[in-house]
Amino acid sequence: MLDFPVAQEFGRKPALRTAATRLRQLVGIVREGFSPGLRRILAGRSAFYSKADMTLDTSRQPLDQTFQLLRAMASDVIGETA
Repeated sequence: MLDFPVAQEFGRKPALRTAATRLRQLVGIVREGFSPGLRRILAGRSAFYSKADMTLDTSRQPLDQTFQLLRAMASDVIGETA
């Protein structure tokens, strides 16, 4: 599961762009395969991720559906139509 913190002090739109960038990076990593180093890095971020305002379990659906869910979540937060 990936959690995307949305830092209120920086505004939601920049934070959502950051979350989308992280998702794209992680999709690339998943395509290449997880390494022990990556698992260690992600485990080290768990305290940071526990503070997330929203979460999306990326293992429950295919990539296209994950993107649509993330897009809908972001639209709800920023008040725009997906």
